[in-house]
Amino acid sequence: MISDPCLEPDISDGNQVSSETDLLEIESKVTESQYAAITHLPTPGTVLKVIAGPGAGKTRTLTHRIAYLLSTGFNPDEILVLSMTNRAVNALRSQLDDLCGIDVSQQVKIKTFHAFARDVVTSEHSSHYEILEDIGLRTLGKLINNKDLRSKVQIEKFVSEIKKQRNASTSTNANSTASTSKMVPKDLDRISDLLDKSKVHTHMDILTEAVEFLRREENKAYLDPLKVVIVDEFQDMYELLRRIVAVTSEGRHLTVAGDPNQTIYGFLGADPKSLHTSAKKGATVETVYLNESFRSTPEIIKAADVFLSPPVELKRREIREKGNPVPVKKYFENIQEEANWIVTEIHRLIHLSSGAIRPSDIAVLSYMNRDVDTVSYILKKSGMPVRKLSSVPEWTRTELFYLVEYMRVLHDPYVDFPVICSLSLVEGIGRKYLHDISERAAEIGVPIWEYLTNDSIDDSSIKRVANKKCARFVESIKKAKEELARHPDDPDVLLQQLVEIGMNCGLQKEIGKRLGRNGSLDQQLYQDHLSDIHKTLYRFSQDKAKLKDMNLIEYFLHHHTDELDEPDVASSRLDNQTVNFSTIHAAKGLEFPIVFVLGATQMDPMMGSMTIDMRRLIYVGMTRASQLLYWNQYKYQATNLSWDQLACFSNSVPEISHGYISKYARFFGRPVPDLSEYSANLKKWNWRKSNRLTNFNFAGSKGVTDVSSPTAFSGSHPVLCSEVPMINSYASLRSFHTLSRLSRKVLF
Repeated sequence: MISDPCLEPDISDGNQVSSETDLLEIESKVTESQYAAITHLPTPGTVLKVIAGPGAGKTRTLTHRIAYLLSTGFNPDEILVLSMTNRAVNALRSQLDDLCGIDVSQQVKIKTFHAFARDVVTSEHSSHYEILEDIGLRTLGKLINNKDLRSKVQIEKFVSEIKKQRNASTSTNANSTASTSKMVPKDLDRISDLLDKSKVHTHMDILTEAVEFLRREENKAYLDPLKVVIVDEFQDMYELLRRIVAVTSEGRHLTVAGDPNQTIYGFLGADPKSLHTSAKKGATVETVYLNESFRSTPEIIKAADVFLSPPVELKRREIREKGNPVPVKKYFENIQEEANWIVTEIHRLIHLSSGAIRPSDIAVLSYMNRDVDTVSYILKKSGMPVRKLSSVPEWTRTELFYLVEYMRVLHDPYVDFPVICSLSLVEGIGRKYLHDISERAAEIGVPIWEYLTNDSIDDSSIKRVANKKCARFVESIKKAKEELARHPDDPDVLLQQLVEIGMNCGLQKEIGKRLGRNGSLDQQLYQDHLSDIHKTLYRFSQDKAKLKDMNLIEYFLHHHTDELDEPDVASSRLDNQTVNFSTIHAAKGLEFPIVFVLGATQMDPMMGSMTIDMRRLIYVGMTRASQLLYWNQYKYQATNLSWDQLACFSNSVPEISHGYISKYARFFGRPVPDLSEYSANLKKWNWRKSNRLTNFNFAGSKGVTDVSSPTAFSGSHPVLCSEVPMINSYASLRSFHTLSRLSRKVLF
C-alpha cells in the first residue's frame, strides 16, 4: 500500500461506480489509516470517528468512503453528508464528482446543516419563507422600540421567545415575554402576527423546527431511506447541530470526522470534546487516526505545534522533506506599519521569483473582518488586485441586502415584513410611523401594501400621511413591476429597477452614511458588490432549465446564498493575479502556499495572555500554509512563549534563492525561471533596497519614499499594477455601461 494520496485515484467508469477493481485502485493510492476509515463496515447503530490533523487528507478520505459505500451496494439516497460551510460542501461535492461521475454523485445528499434544515422545514410548510438577516433584524429592532434590544443576538433571542409564546398560546407566556421585552401584550401579539404571516424565521428557528419535525413520530418516514450519516468538522458542532446529528443518525451508522485542535466556533457553543463524546449510548465506537501530514512543511508544523500539540494518539508522520524556510515572526507598532511591510514582502517574493510565486498563492488571514478590510485596502492602493474570501457573498452583509427586500416586495407585495423593511429607509418614516401603519393595517385585517394602495380604504389621518410619505415607494414598485413584465428574466433590467427603487426610497442616503465614515475604501467595495450581484443574476438567468418553474426573482430569492459564486472563464484568468484575504473562520478547510497571519489575531490585550480559543485560531491560521508562513505580532502583546518555542521562528525574511524558486516552481508544476533572469531581478531588487524604494508610505511618514504608484513594480509583474476590468464574459457591453452608471448613481 503506497502513501501518496496526493495522487487522485480514478475509480470512475463513465457515470457508474464499479467495485472490485476500483477498491484495489483505492487501496493502492491511500495510506493504511485512510484505507481503514474508507472501508470501515457501516453497521447500523455504530459510530466511526476519524481524527485528522490539518492536511491529513480528511476530505479525500470522506469522499472515498462515500464512493466505497456506493460501490458496495448502497444507493445514493441512503447516504446523508452534513458539514458546516458551503465551501466544505463544495469541496466534498467536487471530489465526489471526479470519483463517481456527476450523474451518481449529484444524487448523494451533501448539505450544510442549515440547507438540510431548510429542506426539512420547506417540506413541512410547502411554501417560501424569509430568513431574518441583519437588515430584517435592524427593522425589527425599530418596531420593538426597546433600547435593551439592539444587538443582533438580543433580537434573535427575542424572536425565539415570541415563537415559544406563540406555540404555547397561553396568556401567561405572553405576559412573561412582554415583561422581558418591556412591551405590552398587544404589541407583542402584533409583531408575532407579523412574523407568522410573513413566514419570517431566524437561522436558529430553522434548525429548531427541523429537529422538532424529525422527532415527531408521524414524520419518521422522512428519514426512512437513510442508512449512513457522515458529518464533517464535527468538532465545530454546537448544541442545535448536535441535535440534528442525533435525530438523523438514530438507528443508522454514523461517521464523524474532525480535529479537536481546530475547534474555532466556541462562541457558538462548539466543544472540542464533542468528537470524543459523539457516540450514542450503547453504540459500538471505533476510532481511526489519520497520522500523515501532506500539506505543510515540517518547519510550519513544528511552529504550529507551539500553540497546540496534537493528541497523543495522533502519531503524526511528516511526509514533506525538511530543509525549508523557517516561519517568520515580525513585531510591529500597529496595523498600518504591518500592512506596509506585507506589501513590500509580497512584492519581494513575486519580483525575485520571476512570477513562479503568483499573487493567488498568498493569503492574508486575521480574526476580524475589519482588520482584513484595512490591510486589503492598503494593498489595493499599492496597485495590487485583492480578493476577499467568504462563506457567503459579502454583499449580503451590507446595505445592498435591501435590494433583496425590494425583490421580495416585487415577488409578493402582500407579505408585510419585506414591505416594512423597505419602508424603514424612506425619508420621513421613522419607528413610530412603522408602528402605526403596521398596527392599523392589522386592525383592519389587510396587508400593509393593500392598506397603502387601496383607495377604497379611507382611514383618516394615518392613511393621508401614508399616501404622502409612501408615494415614491409605491410608485417605484409599480413602475418596476411594469418594466419587469415587459422584460421578464432580464438581469440588466432587474438590477436597474432595483437600484432605481433604492435611489427613490432611501438606500442611496443609507449607503452615503457609510461612505461618509470610510470614504474610498467602501466606495470600491460597493462597486465590487454590485458587480457580484449582477454576475449572480446573469448566471441564474442563463440556467433556463432551473428557471422553467419560477422567474428570475423567485429563483434568486431561493438560491442567492446557497453557494459561493464560481468564477467564470474570463475572471478565472485574473484570479491568479489577486492576493487572497480572509478571516480565519472563512479560510477553514482551505490551503495556500504562503500565509500571513495578522498581528490583530493574537489576543485581547486586556487579557494579558493568550487564551486557548486564540491558540486554536492561530493554529488553524498557521496550518493553512504549505510553503511559507509569516506570523506577525504587535509589540504590546504578550504570548507567554518560551525561548525554545520562539526558536521555531525567524526574525529574518526567508532567502528567495534561485534554488528555492526552482524547487517551488517544480512543486507546483510551473516553469523554472532562468538563472540569468533571477540574477537580473535580484540585482534590480537590491538596487531598490539600497535606494529605499521597497518601502511603501501610505501614512505620510517622513523619510520614506512613496512608491505606491501603479508603475512602481511594473517591470517585474505588470499584472499586479493594472486595473482589474469590471467587464467579463458574463456581461454584454450594454450591461457594463449600465452597471457603471448605476454604481455612480448609488455611490456618489
